[in-house]
Amino acid sequence: MTVHAQRQAHAGSQVTANGTLLNSLFSMLLTITAIVAFVIALLASAVVAYGLYYQDQVYPGVQAIGVDIGGVSSSQAQAALDERTSTYLTRDIVLEYEGQSFVTTPETLGATFDNERTVERAYEFGRSGNWWADSRDWLDSLIFGHDVGVVASVEPVAVEAYLSSIANEVAIPPTTPTFQLNSDGQLEITQSSAGLGIDSTEVMSELRSEFSSLGEGPVQISTVTLDPAYDEEALAPMQERVSAILEDEFVMEYGDYQWALDAHLIDSVLVITTDPSTGETELTANTERLSRYIATVAAESGADGRDARVRWNGESYDVNPSVDGWTINVDDSVELVEAALLSGEHRVELATDPVEPAITTAAADRAADFGNDLVNSRFELTWDEGETDLGGSVIAAAMSFENNTDTGEIVHRVDVSELTRYLSSIKGNVDVEPVNADLRYFNGEVVVQSEESYGLEMDREASAQAIADAVEAGEDRAEITVNEAAPDVTAAMAGEIEIREMLSFGETYYGGSSANRAHNVEHATRLANGALVPPGGTYSFVDSIGGEISEETGYAPGFGIEAATDGGVTTVPSIGGGVCQVSTTVFQAAFWAGMPIVERNWHLYWMPIYGQDPSGMTGLDATIATTAGLDFKFENTTGDWIAIVASANGNANRFEIWGTDPGWNVETDGPHISNRVSASSETVVEESDEFAAGTRIQVESAHDGFDVEIRRWVYNNNGDEIDSLVLNSTYQPASNRVLVGTGN
Repeated sequence: MTVHAQRQAHAGSQVTANGTLLNSLFSMLLTITAIVAFVIALLASAVVAYGLYYQDQVYPGVQAIGVDIGGVSSSQAQAALDERTSTYLTRDIVLEYEGQSFVTTPETLGATFDNERTVERAYEFGRSGNWWADSRDWLDSLIFGHDVGVVASVEPVAVEAYLSSIANEVAIPPTTPTFQLNSDGQLEITQSSAGLGIDSTEVMSELRSEFSSLGEGPVQISTVTLDPAYDEEALAPMQERVSAILEDEFVMEYGDYQWALDAHLIDSVLVITTDPSTGETELTANTERLSRYIATVAAESGADGRDARVRWNGESYDVNPSVDGWTINVDDSVELVEAALLSGEHRVELATDPVEPAITTAAADRAADFGNDLVNSRFELTWDEGETDLGGSVIAAAMSFENNTDTGEIVHRVDVSELTRYLSSIKGNVDVEPVNADLRYFNGEVVVQSEESYGLEMDREASAQAIADAVEAGEDRAEITVNEAAPDVTAAMAGEIEIREMLSFGETYYGGSSANRAHNVEHATRLANGALVPPGGTYSFVDSIGGEISEETGYAPGFGIEAATDGGVTTVPSIGGGVCQVSTTVFQAAFWAGMPIVERNWHLYWMPIYGQDPSGMTGLDATIATTAGLDFKFENTTGDWIAIVASANGNANRFEIWGTDPGWNVETDGPHISNRVSASSETVVEESDEFAAGTRIQVESAHDGFDVEIRRWVYNNNGDEIDSLVLNSTYQPASNRVLVGTGN
C-alpha cells in the first residue's frame, strides 16, 4: 500500500513538473510563432512592396536573347532588342546534312522578330497573379536570371526558295519507270526507285527555334522519303501499245516533202503522266520537245513567195506574176503529230500557212501599165530654139522598175547616166558650134580676118535630170537646158597678141612637081599662112586651111595614095594631091619646136623627098585626108600665142613657128629602120579614065617598105624633161606604077 502511495505521490510530483515544462514550451512556441508571423508579415510586405515597385517595369534579372531588360521601360527594352536582332539578320547561319554545310543568313531565310511581343512576354514574367508563384519567379530571376528568348518567325516562301537552291546537293528525286529501247531495239520498262526530299516543315520549325535564341546553327536538314508516282506494274498494260507505235518510222509530209521520225526520236517524245487523284497512268506526248523538232524542220523547209516583177521585152513592159510560198504551222502541226502518234498512225500531213509574196501581180500590173503608157506616148523635149521627140525605146532603156518589199509596190527609177549618153547622140541637133574670130599673123601684124560668133551647147547632165524628173512625175514633156557657148578666140584678143621670134621651121622641096601638084601645095600654104594658136590651144592643119579639100575650095586634081584591094598600096588620081607635103612641112616645124603632137598619121609608103635636109628625116611625115577624117594636130604649151608663117616659092615649101621662146632643148634618137621589105622592080601599068587617051604618067617609083622609129625628148631651162615622143611608122613597098589614060 505504501509503495503504491509513494508511486502515486511520485507520479503527482512528476505531473506537476511536466506541466511547468509544457507551459514553458508553449510560451516559447507562442513567441516563435509571433516572430514567424512577424517575419512572414514583414516578407509579405516586402513582396508586395517589390511587386508594387516594379509594376511598370520588367522585373530585375529578366533577359531576352542575352539582353538585360529588367528594370527598364518597354520602349527601352524594345529598342535594345531591335538593335540586337537587326544585326543578327545579316550574320551567317549554318544548315547541315550528312557532313555537308550550307551557309546563308537569317535575312535570306525570311527571319523576322516580334520584339514588341518579346517585351510583352518579359513583362508578363512574374505576373501570373499568384503571389507565391510570382515571388518565387522574382527570387529566381534575381538570383539566377531568366531569359525569355525572342519571338521569331520565318517566311515559308523564302525558306522554300533557299531549300530549292540546295536541293540538288541534298534531295534525290524519285525515279519513275519508263519505256526504253534496248540495243536490240526491243522495248523495255526501266526500274523505279524511291527518292529523298527535304522536309521543309521540319526545317522551318528548327529554324524558328534557332532564331528564337539568335543561334548560328548548325540546323540539321530533315529529309523524307519520296515514292515514285507509279511503279512498273502500272506500265505493263500499255507496253504493247507503245511497241506498236515504235515498230515503224513515223512520217510527216507535205506535198513532195517528207520528214521521218525514227523509233528513238519517237521514244524521246512519248511521255507517261499520272492522274494525282486516281494514280492511273496515261501515255501522252512531250509537246515542247515535239515543237522544237518541228520548228527545226520548219526553219529548214518551206518556200518563199516569188515576187512579181516587171520586165521590158523589147517592145513593151510585161509582168512575171507572183507565186505564193508556204511555211509549216508549228503549233497546228504539233497537235496533228501528237494525235497521230497516240492513235497508232504512222503518217500525217503537216499543217502549213501560205506565204504571200511581198510584191503581188496586181502591183506589177500597175507598174507595167504606167511604163507602157509612158513609152507609147509622145514625150516632147523643148528648148528656146526648137523641140524634138524622145522615143519610147529611149525611155525604156533609161527606166527600170524595182521592187520595194517594205511598201509592197514597184517603183520606177530613171537612169540619168543613160539619158545623158542618149543626149550625147542628139546634141548635134541642138548644139551650134561657136565660131572663133579668124586672127592671122601677116607681115608682123595680127589681122582680124573675121569676127567671132557665139554658139549653143546643151547641158547634157542638167537636161537628163530634167527628163528623169518629168518621167518620174508622169509628165510627157521636159525642157532641156541649152547654154551659150563662147568661142575660144575673139577679135578683142588681137590687141593682146605679141609675136616676138621664130621658134623653129620646116622646109621641103616641091620643085619639079606637076603644075596641079604645085598649085595645090601653094594654095594650101596660102590658106595655112598666118594661123594663130592661143596658149594651151590645139593647132589643126585641116582647120587652118579651111576644112574641105575639093575643087570647090580651089584645089586641082592630082594623085593620092590609098590602100589597094590586094592588101598593098596604090597611087590614084585625087583632088588636092600634094597637100600632104604641106602638112608634112608643118609637122616637121612642130617636131623641131618641141610641141606635143596630138595627132599624126604617116603615108602608106615612104616618099624620100620628106627625109631631106634641112628639116627632114626618114619617118618624119604627116598625111591628111579630110574624107577619111585624118588630120595633123599639135598642142601649144609654150605659155604664149604662136603664129604659123608659111611660104611657097615654086621650089621650097617652108613653115615657120613664131612666138615667145620658152627656152626648150630638143633631143632626138633615130631614125631606126627595121623589117625592110624589098620593092619589086617590075613596072605596073594601070588604065585610068581620069586622063585623056594616050596620056602616060608615072605616078609612083619603086621604094622598099620598112618600119621606122624616131624618139624625141624635150627639156626645159632647168633640164627637166617636159615631153617625150615615140614615132613608129610602117611603110609598105612602092612600085614602079604608070597610069595610061583612056578618057576622052
